[in-house]
Amino acid sequence: MIAKTRLAIIVPALLAAAATVLCGCTGRQVLDDRGLLGLTGNVRSMAFVREDASNGLPPAFADTEGEVGFDTLGHIAYVNDMDFITGGDSIVIAASLGGRDDEAVCRRRQDGAAVCYDGCAGTRMSGEDGQGSFVLRAEFDSKGRLVRLDDEGLLGALLGLWDWSGGSVRTFTYEGEDCFPAEETVAATFGGMETEGTVVYTYLSTDSVGNWTMREARFAGTGEAAFIERRQLDYWE
Repeated sequence: MIAKTRLAIIVPALLAAAATVLCGCTGRQVLDDRGLLGLTGNVRSMAFVREDASNGLPPAFADTEGEVGFDTLGHIAYVNDMDFITGGDSIVIAASLGGRDDEAVCRRRQDGAAVCYDGCAGTRMSGEDGQGSFVLRAEFDSKGRLVRLDDEGLLGALLGLWDWSGGSVRTFTYEGEDCFPAEETVAATFGGMETEGTVVYTYLSTDSVGNWTMREARFAGTGEAAFIERRQLDYWE
């Protein structure tokens, strides 16, 4: 069983809506929140671990673990210790940190084959004066596959995938009709400098629904080991 990660410190870059998408390769017109994580089927929760396969990896590929839960409609219900409370077009991201109850507010909207999240974090959550804003835009192809994710202080930071960066762009390349991406490129800005890396995936195991449960990533060009990801999935009955 993969333990749920507890977030101890949150800054505006960490206040995020782990965001949205078409579910798998169904080509559905209504977007939910599971396709962003490459999921198909009636997934209730996903726990994952990413482990470095070699020393000296860039921060974008650091060790991390976490958990994401979904309601019966496929919408995000929680990410780690953050609950997503939906009311109309507004989402309150609530977390209990050090005995304090803090909140951030965002909205979600669908724009054709894209889903957008944006919002702001209050002063208590950020620990700073004023408010921090965050934006995410996820784009999908005609088969419902995630092809691009523009993330300014949302998903990557919340899940710990590249919380070193204030902004990132992820692009995904597929082979033929495959539902799983063959390659992923991450371009990010850190300390005013741009960093980019591409990995090639090999999928090692899947479950009975067809979701992958283990995959290996190697750096494009060199073939050097990058990381291994494992995930455990539970489904709504």
